[in-house]
Amino acid sequence: MATTAWHAGPLTANAGPGNYEGYVAVIPPPPPSTGPGTHGQPLGQGTMWFTSGNFYEGMWSNGRYHGKGILRTATFEQRDYRPRHHELQGQGNQT
Repeated sequence: MATTAWHAGPLTANAGPGNYEGYVAVIPPPPPSTGPGTHGQPLGQGTMWFTSGNFYEGMWSNGRYHGKGILRTATFEQRDYRPRHHELQGQGNQT
């Protein structure tokens, strides 16, 4: 089981750069260090505001959308967004 920590601020996830608030994986320091480690990719529940203007709120795994969430772009909002090979699934409202 991965160790997680709360992160709020700038972050570059596999989905791109932006501001993130939520849980991230904690990367332990290399031995013999015993420090707290560094923050890695989003893992678990979190919200990302991308520099592109896109917004995603939901579950993450290894810095990628994973599970259920809401994805908003300049042209649409997709609720119950469940990514599968970068394809949109489910029902959404175009805004």
